[in-house]
Formats: sequence, C-alpha cells, structure tokens
Amino acid sequence: MDWVAAKYCPLSYFGPKDPHKGSEDAKAEYKGVTYYLTNADVVKMFQADPEKFLPQFGGYCAMGMAHGKLTPVSPDNYKIIDGKLYLFLGEPDTKAPFEKDQEKNLKTAIDNWTKGNYK
Repeated sequence: MDWVAAKYCPLSYFGPKDPHKGSEDAKAEYKGVTYYLTNADVVKMFQADPEKFLPQFGGYCAMGMAHGKLTPVSPDNYKIIDGKLYLFLGEPDTKAPFEKDQEKNLKTAIDNWTKGNYK
C-alpha cells in the first residue's frame, strides 16, 4: 500500500484540488492502518465512513488487478469511477491502457479481487 506509506489523505482524492499528503496532526486508524488526513474535520468525515474513501483493491493498481497481479501504485496516478477510487502504477503508466477498455478491465479486476485470483 504505497499510497498509505506516502501518507496521502484518502479524502483528498475526492476534493476539488489534487490529492495531497495528510498531516501528522490529523491521523485516524482503521483496520490496523494509520491514515494521514488533512485536518480534524476530515478525520471526522473519514471515521464516519472509511470504506467510502479508501481505494479499491486494497490500494493496489487497478490494471495490475485486471491481470491478476498485486502491483504497487503511484499515489498521484488515479481515477474516480462511479464514486470509487482506483489507483494506478505511474511508470510505466497503467491508467491509459486501463481506460482503453475500461469496462472490461474494471469487470476483470473486480472479478479477480472478489475471487482472490491474484498473486
């Protein structure tokens, strides 16, 4: 979960600005993981519904998951699809090929994740 290690605020992906790192003074723990958030108000929003803001596939690359692989991500390479956060590897960029057949790739990635078909 490279993006967690990079201390990116999960809610920042859903705001009007680009994703950004959270603050040492605004942290929340969820399922044993510490998330860095922007401020106390954002901590409250996150604690109210953490799953709403966390990336799909446990924070692994969506295109990697479409190929059945747990691939690390670049925290600033992302896409929101139907209100859900998907992260991608940045070098090489995996978002562009994912978008070429987004519907198929997303369905395959979801199937792989749900069935545990990944390494």
